[in-house]
Amino acid sequence: MKIIIIGGGASGLIAAVAAAENGAEVTVLEGRDKPAGKLYATGNGRCNLTNTNMSDRHYRSENTDLVKKTIKRFGYQETLDFFHSLGLMFKDRNGYIYPSTGQAATVAEILVKRCVELGVNIKCASVVVALKKKKDGKFVIKYVERNIIQKNGIQQNNIQTDDISQNNINQNNISRKNINGKNINRKIDDTGEAEETADKVILAAGSIAGGFGCRVSGTDIAKAAGHTIVPLVPALTGLKCENKKFFQITAGVRIEAKVTLYQGENKQAVAEDTGELQLTDYGISGIPVFQISRFAGYALLQKQKVIVQIDFLPEYNFNMLLNEIKNSRKFYGNRSISEVFSLIFHSKLVKGVLFLAQIKESKKISELSDREQKKLLCYFKQFSVKVTDINEMKHAQVCAGGVSTIELTDNFMSKKTENLYITGETVDVDGICGGYNLQFAWASGYIAGSAASCKKE
Repeated sequence: MKIIIIGGGASGLIAAVAAAENGAEVTVLEGRDKPAGKLYATGNGRCNLTNTNMSDRHYRSENTDLVKKTIKRFGYQETLDFFHSLGLMFKDRNGYIYPSTGQAATVAEILVKRCVELGVNIKCASVVVALKKKKDGKFVIKYVERNIIQKNGIQQNNIQTDDISQNNINQNNISRKNINGKNINRKIDDTGEAEETADKVILAAGSIAGGFGCRVSGTDIAKAAGHTIVPLVPALTGLKCENKKFFQITAGVRIEAKVTLYQGENKQAVAEDTGELQLTDYGISGIPVFQISRFAGYALLQKQKVIVQIDFLPEYNFNMLLNEIKNSRKFYGNRSISEVFSLIFHSKLVKGVLFLAQIKESKKISELSDREQKKLLCYFKQFSVKVTDINEMKHAQVCAGGVSTIELTDNFMSKKTENLYITGETVDVDGICGGYNLQFAWASGYIAGSAASCKKE
């Protein structure tokens, strides 16, 4: 049985291992110069493999039923068992699981090595442009082989990763090495496209989030195959906000804060999180913002008003802070407002808030009126700002949306096209920070690879 896997990322590679271990002949078509490109960068290069606190509550989808079944079948323990069988060891940091080396490269390279051991043919610089199913049930996959220059036995690419223009395609016979080190000679037809046939196909092409995708995405291919695509928005990314002057003043501040996202004219609260907030020159970033960003993306897509409210000191309630300031006014009246508040908050944040409140930094705390006092504390405890946009997809860690999970079986086979499987980030499933997106990639890829390599699903 021959299986073609479109995409050599986390989900595609684990699918390749699972299928090859079951005896299938597997070829991986990867559009970039090397497999597992995004995996090398994940977790700031440390690779948060999975999380022991595994629950469908940490995932978002129009239909989470498939997520529940998936993580039950292949959860964090199955992930650890799989990678341990390849020789990896782990570090547990409060439930966040990393390779013991602290390097994402270790994970990427051991996956590729296992594919090599199993005889998987990984073809890089191969951008799939068409997928068709013939009457006999077999698939025809057309792809562009990007120009590779062989120099001293080393592959060197002379065009951009996502460039698939005809002018950059070898029109004659080409010779290249695949990951297994075997020379492959293939004739390129007049259209500049190569062709493969397969009994089954696993679509694990990911998304363009983080700048790791190709011009032809997994959702493009799935849509052409008749699938419904839930609208795509960037997720796990920063939010652009109004009050540019405030953010220019406070850029670089990192502070523990609680963020709450409201949408619509009625200010409906849709998401909140607490953690280290980062103030930037364009708005807000950091883990708590990442966690709510996909909701902002969809609200903005629907042309709804989006407001974020920030509590810059969630450990203390309003009255506790009010008493602190009253005491400062009583005992340290000669100190400036800036000096007093900078003992509680980051000095740049204080400067930004005083700018918004139009209060001079040098003004004495004793001269602060009760009204001004409450006004300042409202800025620190209930800072509201309008979100104007979400960061571009290239700055997002993942993409929300994708192929509707309703159109997939429990083994990730398409209900539209038999023997076509769709996994990973191409599917309408996105998780919060903490290894959840990788866990879904591992689980969906392994399940699909195992199912596809059987005669019947």
